Amino acid sequence: MSNVKPFSQSLGRASHKAVVHGKLMWVIGGYSFNYSSFHMVLNYNLESSTWDVVPINSGPLQRYGHSLALYQDDIYMYGGKLEAGSGNVTDELWVFNIPSRTWSLKNPSSLVQGQPYAVEGHSAHLAELTNGDVVMVVLFGYSPVYSYISKVQEYNIRTNSWQVPETNGAIVQGGYGHSSVYDSSSRCVYVHGGYKALPANKYGLVDELYRYEVQTQTW
Repeated sequence: MSNVKPFSQSLGRASHKAVVHGKLMWVIGGYSFNYSSFHMVLNYNLESSTWDVVPINSGPLQRYGHSLALYQDDIYMYGGKLEAGSGNVTDELWVFNIPSRTWSLKNPSSLVQGQPYAVEGHSAHLAELTNGDVVMVVLFGYSPVYSYISKVQEYNIRTNSWQVPETNGAIVQGGYGHSSVYDSSSRCVYVHGGYKALPANKYGLVDELYRYEVQTQTW
């Protein structure tokens, strides 16, 4: 596999996220040792095998441990740990429009139930429900206030609103840094592994595999 670098100065990064839209892979955010030369947004052309730095005039602060989810021409970025300003974990929801290459900050309405959690190390997926609504499902993560989150947060694109639903089925224990994938045919998210709290005030890695049915909100 060839090692293709961006045309301009490139820096290593970790805890970033990426999505594929058409022939481009979009890489956003991440932790770096040198933010003075850091680029928030990069893309990689899958056909030409070349990188490109995307200049952005205004937008979110640099962050890592966030989530990305793609819907049509928009990339939804939620949460993460800020590397500037307060350095806090955030509950901001930003949308990057690919054709215009611009950011916009969403201001969702009050939650139907529950409360929003500012998290890092979570994952997110967009799913279409049977009624035609499209929701972004945010799974687990770490909160500096509430510790490891076992809840599901759900953002409805049409209504621009959050809810934290009371889920059904198995009792799950959330964690940080897991992996997850969405199967559109079954409308299920599969969640594997992560770092979480264990009995006797211990913490560790797990190999648990959960399945979450988005339509019925059931584990």
